[in-house]
Amino acid sequence: MDQSETDPARSVGERAEFTDVGRCDTVHVDLVVPAYNEAGNLRRTIERTTRVLRERADGWTFGILLVVSDGSDDGTHLIAADLDEEFRVVSRLVRTERFGFGNALKDGLAHADGDVLIPFMADLSDDPADVPAMVDRLEAGYDVVYGSRFPDEGSVEGYPLLTLLYNRLCHNGVRLLSGLGHRAIPPPFT
Repeated sequence: MDQSETDPARSVGERAEFTDVGRCDTVHVDLVVPAYNEAGNLRRTIERTTRVLRERADGWTFGILLVVSDGSDDGTHLIAADLDEEFRVVSRLVRTERFGFGNALKDGLAHADGDVLIPFMADLSDDPADVPAMVDRLEAGYDVVYGSRFPDEGSVEGYPLLTLLYNRLCHNGVRLLSGLGHRAIPPPFT
C-alpha cells in the first residue's frame, strides 16, 4: 500500500516542485529530528544545535522539527513540548501510529516546509557544525548533499559489531549492484 492510499491529502511524489537553493534570496533549512526515548539527549541537542546554527547561519534561516513518538516511555514528549514553547525555531510533530525510525523520518520530511530538509539525529551523533557546510554546497549548485559516518579517514567507535557488519554488508551490496562509488549510500527509509 503506498502513502497515497493511507493519506488521501498527500499523494506519493507530491513534492515534485524543487527549490533552486542557489537562486533563493533567503534559504530556509529544516532539520528533521526523530525522537523516541530521547529524554536524556533532547535538551542538549536542541541547545547545542540552535547555538551553532545561530552563530553560523549566513544568509539562511533554520527550524527544527521534532518528530516525537508518543510511544516513548521516558518523557520525551514532555521535553519536546517544553522545547517547542522555549525555542522559537522548534516545532514538533507528535506521532500516534506508524512507529519506527524510517516512518518517523518519512512523516517528518512530509511535514517539514524548508527549502532544504536535513535528517538529524536526536543523540547528537550528527554534528550541527556540518549543517552550514551542507547548505554552502547546495548554494554552490549541488543537487544533493549528504554526510557519512564512514569517511575514508574516519573511524567507528562504540558501534555494535553486529549492526556494523549488517550496515557495511548492505551498503556494499548497494554499491556493487548500483555501480555507485560512494562509501555510504543514504538509506531510502522505505
